[in-house]
Amino acid sequence: MQIENSPGGPARKRNSQQTSIIVLALVFSCLVSFIFLFDPNGFKPLLTSLRLQFSGAATTGIVSETEAIRRGNPALELFNYKLTVEFEADGGTYHTTSLAYYPAADMDWVGQPMAVIYDPQDPRTAMIDTFNERWMAPLTEALP
Repeated sequence: MQIENSPGGPARKRNSQQTSIIVLALVFSCLVSFIFLFDPNGFKPLLTSLRLQFSGAATTGIVSETEAIRRGNPALELFNYKLTVEFEADGGTYHTTSLAYYPAADMDWVGQPMAVIYDPQDPRTAMIDTFNERWMAPLTEALP
């Protein structure tokens, strides 16, 4: 006497996992499409970051300017900063402004070195080269 595979065996479990992955991929695709339809400019920093990941050149710039943004309770003197970083590339001086906000530091941000990644074909396309700046800020900006 031979025992047959039960209907709830390994093949059924594998099909269930594949179906779950397909459904999750479809939900994610619909969400991204929905966001893109209503705010296509929200994806621009993320697309720039992806392009620079594969074809960008790295350099070090200097923070040339800060913009203080008050955070929290207006009665408190708590600030975050948007940074402008100047860098040299291809014989010229260029600048990029941060997407992320940087906390107040014990030292002044102006004059501090900062890693930059830029497009060698067009150095005006550049980003500060930190994980937060290149991935977290663009992802949160892309969300509605």
